[in-house]
Amino acid sequence: MDYFASRISDHIGITDEGFIIATSSILARTGFQQYRINELPADTCRKLGIDTSNPTSLVDVYRDPEEVFSPSTLASLEGKSICDGHPPADQFVDPSNVSIFEFGHVQNIRRGDAPLDSGDWPIVGDVIIKREPLLSKVKSGELRELSVGYDY
Repeated sequence: MDYFASRISDHIGITDEGFIIATSSILARTGFQQYRINELPADTCRKLGIDTSNPTSLVDVYRDPEEVFSPSTLASLEGKSICDGHPPADQFVDPSNVSIFEFGHVQNIRRGDAPLDSGDWPIVGDVIIKREPLLSKVKSGELRELSVGYDY
């Protein structure tokens, strides 16, 4: 999908309205990823037999390509909110807090065209940022990373 925007970097542009469009942004990937125990749902840790006595210890979590690229996983990301950092613990964006946490959305979710340097495959999408202070943080280069909030 093409958008009309003045380019500020290879994949980031600004529309006539002043919104930011970051095309082909990496949202998630396959393979092993490290999480702190306290970042995972406690019931999942128990089911998997993970020792939760040290909540800051690291655990490797594997994201299988079949699950990552399943139609339901890809569809679950379409139109989701873009936030300025993660909402507080155990909160997801919903109708009661969307006006506080949402600064834009992601669309055109798809499997990346090529593997990453690690050999893992990415999910990519086009990020649309619509309000401050996130607009300024991206324009200035202060923020350039994404983290998709999801349950494992």
